[in-house]
Amino acid sequence: MTPSLAPLLALGAGLAVLLVLLKWWHPGLLAPVVSGIIRSFVQLSLLGFALVWLFEIHNLWGLLAILGGMTLFASHTAAVRTGLPRGFWYAALILTLSAFPLLALLVATDFITPTPAQLIPLGGMILGNTLNAHSLFADRAAGEIRGRLGEAEGYIALGTPLRRSLLPMMRAAAKTAATPLLNNLQTVGIVLIPGMAVGMLLAGADPAAAIFAQLVILYAILLATFLAVFFTGVILPKPLIRKAYSQLR
Repeated sequence: MTPSLAPLLALGAGLAVLLVLLKWWHPGLLAPVVSGIIRSFVQLSLLGFALVWLFEIHNLWGLLAILGGMTLFASHTAAVRTGLPRGFWYAALILTLSAFPLLALLVATDFITPTPAQLIPLGGMILGNTLNAHSLFADRAAGEIRGRLGEAEGYIALGTPLRRSLLPMMRAAAKTAATPLLNNLQTVGIVLIPGMAVGMLLAGADPAAAIFAQLVILYAILLATFLAVFFTGVILPKPLIRKAYSQLR
C-alpha cells in the first residue's frame, strides 16, 4: 500500500479544530494536547529513521540493550507521572519484572524470533501497557491513601501490618489500572479491532492468522498488565504512604 499524505493532512485539519475547541472549552488541556501532538510527531518520525538502522542489528545483546533503553525511558516517564521518591528505580524494577518474562515466553514458544523487526515492536507494546498500568495504579493509590489516611492510620494503630491496612486503597487502585484493558477485552472483536490485527490485515495477511496473532499479543499484554499491577501493589505501599504524608504537610 503506497503511503499518502492525504489522511495525515485531513486529520491535521481535524486536530486544528480540536485545539480551537479546547481553547474555548478547557484551556488547561490545550498545552498538554499540543505538546503531545508535537512530541508524538517528532518521536515517530525519528523512530522511522532509527528503525532502518535498528533492523540491521542481529546481535541478541544489542537487542537487549535497545529494550533496556526503552525500559529506562519508560521508567523516567513513570517517575515523572507518579512523583514518587526514587520512582525511577521502582518503575524500572516493576516494568522489567512485568514485561521481560512475557517477551521471553513469546520467544521460547517460537511465536516470535529474537529479531529487531519482531522483538522491538512487541517489546514496545508490552512495555507501554505495563507503564500505563503502573502509572495509573500509583496515581490512584496515592489519591486513595491521601483521602483515607485516617482509616489507614486506624488500622496501623491497632497493629495491622501496613500492606493489610492499605489493602482497600490498593484494590481501588488496581481496578482503575486494569479498567482500560478490561474494557478492551469486553469489546474486542465486536467494537474494537486491535492494532496488530489491523496492521496484518492491511498488509494482506490471512484473517485467521491475524486474529491468532492478535489473541496471543492480547493475552501477553493482559498478563504483563496484571503483573505490573501486582508488583506495584507489593513494592510501593511505603513510598505511597510517605508521599501521602508529604502532600498533607
